[in-house]
Amino acid sequence: MMNGFQSRNLDKSVKISHTRSGDALISISVWNCFKDGLSLGPDLLFKGILDSTDEAKLLNAASRLGSRTPKAGILFWFKEANCQTFLAGLSNLFKYGRIGECEIKTSPSQHVVVVRHELGLRWSKFLQNYLDAAAASVLSIKPAFEVTPSMVSMKMPRAEPMSNPDESTPGS
Repeated sequence: MMNGFQSRNLDKSVKISHTRSGDALISISVWNCFKDGLSLGPDLLFKGILDSTDEAKLLNAASRLGSRTPKAGILFWFKEANCQTFLAGLSNLFKYGRIGECEIKTSPSQHVVVVRHELGLRWSKFLQNYLDAAAASVLSIKPAFEVTPSMVSMKMPRAEPMSNPDESTPGS
C-alpha cells in the first residue's frame, strides 16, 4: 500500500528491558485508537484535517508552497533546474515525503506524472495546485491535469529530444 498512509494494526505487545538492572522488564501494550469501529490511523486523521480546512486556504497554501519549495530543493540537490531534475525532484518528494505513490512515464512527445493516494479529492486538488505552481516556477510551463479523488495526472510537453543509446556519438 502507500508508504506511511496505510492503516496499521498495532495491537502487539512491546517489551523494553532495562539494561542496568537486567531484571526490570516493562511491557507496554500498543494499540490503535478505535471510535465507533473505525481505526484512527494517520491517513484518517490527515484526511479529517484536510476535510475540515477551508478549501480556498488549502489551495492557496499549495500554490505558495509549489512556487517556492520545489525550485529551492532542486537547485540544492541537483545544482540546476531543468525538466530532468524537476522529474527527479518530484520522484524524490513522493518517495521520501510519503505523500503519494508517484509514477513517471516519458514518451517522445510528453512526460506524464501520475500520483496515487487514498486521501480524497481535497488532497488531489492540493497536489494539482502544488504541481501546477512547481512546474510554472521551475520550468515556466502550464501542465495539463486530470484529477480524481484518488489520483492526479500531470502531462507536460517534452522539450528536449530523446536520446537514442544505439546512435553513435560524433567523433567516435
